[in-house]
Amino acid sequence: MINQKLINTFLMVIFNGMVALIAVVLFQYASFSLNIDFIINWMAENTKKFAISVFFVFIVLLLTAKFQFRVFEKFKKSYPWCLTLFKYMYIFLLSGFMASITSYYLVYFQLLKDPVSTIGWIGGNTRIFFAGMLFLYFIFLLVFSLLGNIYISSILTAVIILLIGFVHYNKLNLRVEPLYPSDFSQITQIKDVIPMVKDYLSIKKAIIIVLLVGTLLYLIKFLPKVKIPIWIRTIMLILMAGMIYSYTFFPATFMKNFIEKTGTVTIIKWDQLKNYNKNGFVFGFISNLQNDAFDEPNGYSKQQVIAIANKYKEMMGTRPQVKGQSKKPNIVYIMSEAFWDPTKLPNVHFSEDPMKNLRNLMQKYSSGSNLSPAFGGATANVEFEAVTGYSNYFLRVGSLPYQDLIDRKKFIPTMVSDLEKKGYQTLAIHPYNKVFYKRDRVYKTFGIDQFLDMSTMKNQEKSGPYISDESLSKEIMEQLKNNNKSMFIHAVSVQNHFPYLPKRYEKNTIKVSGLSDQSNQALEVYAEGIRQADAALQLLVDNLEQLDEPTVVVFWGDHMPILGQDLAIYKEANYANTKDKNSYGKQYSETPLLIYSNYPLEKQELHSLSPNYFGPTVYNMIGLKNPPFYNLLDLLKEEIPGLKVTLQIDGNQKSVTSHLTKRQKQLLKDYEMLEYDLLVGKQYSKEILF
Repeated sequence: MINQKLINTFLMVIFNGMVALIAVVLFQYASFSLNIDFIINWMAENTKKFAISVFFVFIVLLLTAKFQFRVFEKFKKSYPWCLTLFKYMYIFLLSGFMASITSYYLVYFQLLKDPVSTIGWIGGNTRIFFAGMLFLYFIFLLVFSLLGNIYISSILTAVIILLIGFVHYNKLNLRVEPLYPSDFSQITQIKDVIPMVKDYLSIKKAIIIVLLVGTLLYLIKFLPKVKIPIWIRTIMLILMAGMIYSYTFFPATFMKNFIEKTGTVTIIKWDQLKNYNKNGFVFGFISNLQNDAFDEPNGYSKQQVIAIANKYKEMMGTRPQVKGQSKKPNIVYIMSEAFWDPTKLPNVHFSEDPMKNLRNLMQKYSSGSNLSPAFGGATANVEFEAVTGYSNYFLRVGSLPYQDLIDRKKFIPTMVSDLEKKGYQTLAIHPYNKVFYKRDRVYKTFGIDQFLDMSTMKNQEKSGPYISDESLSKEIMEQLKNNNKSMFIHAVSVQNHFPYLPKRYEKNTIKVSGLSDQSNQALEVYAEGIRQADAALQLLVDNLEQLDEPTVVVFWGDHMPILGQDLAIYKEANYANTKDKNSYGKQYSETPLLIYSNYPLEKQELHSLSPNYFGPTVYNMIGLKNPPFYNLLDLLKEEIPGLKVTLQIDGNQKSVTSHLTKRQKQLLKDYEMLEYDLLVGKQYSKEILF
């Protein structure tokens, strides 16, 4: 059993450590004419000197420990009210100390664990740092007011905040994208996410952290309880909840003036990487709590929506059907996980072309590039555009429409519902967990007749850790052969999901050279996945050539792959030579796009095309009557065939981000109004457009 003397010594060490830190900071504060910015700059430039100063004061205070104990005992007997004051001081000081530590580590994670950059950012953004630290301080006090134990509340709060920061670091490091509040909507699918990222996690570090936290929690039971009356905790709870709410929604609360006095907090909604880098994780994160996924457009009303919808209904929506076809063609969507052409990497040599079959098919059939709205992940956002014809362009950056919008509606009209009106049977296939991105519920909202996942597919052979693309091709063929009706099949593969680690496959048939051994090995694994996906596509094509039914296949890669942490392989190969993928637009957005048919169709050069245009493109090719909504997309496709938040490409394949024409702006305004109405609003236009 730990005796009382040891407990008192432990408390004395903690108390003197905090006093030493505060004393040095206050001394510098007075030395620099009460200018907090100068203090931080001094600390950043003189880290060792600051640490030595704190340590020196700490040692001096410890040398007076006996005197401190005697004074404490005297005050305890003569002035018991001082103990109460000491308790409150201890609670507020410890919470403040923990808030400062967690604030530092959030910046540390934001800057990819670079301590020099972390100190530099804090020195250059002093007021933002302290404003963010104050927000965390309120959280620490809120949790204490709930639990009543300062030690447990401090450790628990710190662990949760640091865990969030660590998740943010990993997402930023792997996908070059910050952590958003909407990401927590996938928390129920964490068991499916962990296998995909477990190889990037350090088991050793996790064990050490668990042991450390466990040890601290064990020691807590020997420390004296620092209790305050429940009525004071209740008042504190109400006050802290109010402050946290005001902070979170500061543009609309009394905290607005305080935040603005930081002088540099500027929310950059259209570029979240810059938003987080400029304002830090705290303000970057809470700024994404303040808006819905889709803000209501100005002038939204039933009269306005119907007027816009009727404008496109009156346009011609019928194309001449291809002669010689008595049956409407089957339409097969294949969204291939992370499918990209790795031979685009400069300074890298591949022993053979990993996508030779697709390359040959692209020469014979309509082809181009998918301008993906995502990089390295957010697969469902790409799928959302392709299946619905709606665009992420109008949505809040970081939103997940499947979870933030679709899940709230009983029915949303899409390509699926239109094809069903035309007599098609609809099927979705995804060889993974059906609840991922809430696909099981979303597909019902779209009206898809049947959904086959990893547990209900007949073909479940794996290649590596996932069901293979070959199995997916076989599943598609079985469904087409065993159904007499025209079919729309939407298939989403999973085999080529990252990470691309050694020994993923029994054998890598393509050798890679030109980079470091580690990078070459990762590319060999990735190239093997592409080769197998390419072979699976050719298998499907070979079978379709023997199928006595007209069939069209739209094949595309959903997004570019994650190749190393922080774009490591891209940068090593000097691909676009940048840390910020958004500044190079197309180079970090384009994946292969093919529209194949087993019967004669005119070959078209699709160039760079956003997924929301896939539907009308296929309709026009095979002669299906357009729903009026597709008339709008046809016009917009002529003007802006490439449409994403950070890049708009015109009909000449040139960027028009900063100089949209009057016609382009009007089409986008109409598109936004109708998309909002159908996704979020009252669906006034549903019967007119579909």
